[in-house]
Amino acid sequence: MSDNLSLDPKTTAVVLIEYQNDFTSDGGALHGAVADVMDSTGMLDNTVQLVAAARAAGATIMHAPITSLVATTRSPPTRTGFSRASLTATPS
Repeated sequence: MSDNLSLDPKTTAVVLIEYQNDFTSDGGALHGAVADVMDSTGMLDNTVQLVAAARAAGATIMHAPITSLVATTRSPPTRTGFSRASLTATPS
């Protein structure tokens, strides 16, 4: 396999899954479970650089937060049974 990859930004999306404060922020409910890995890999800094480059090239950036089919004290279900979190895309 080649190390070179050619992608057309007009048909490419970067999908960020579960980049939520509970994971990525100090004090977040789940931050302690992932903080060491995020720090050792430079995940957040690398993500910022990737997203900036992808946007500059014209790619779509999509954020996919956790959703739930059951009510919680933090995220009651909507009438359809899904939480208020949704898949969003930011155009370049």
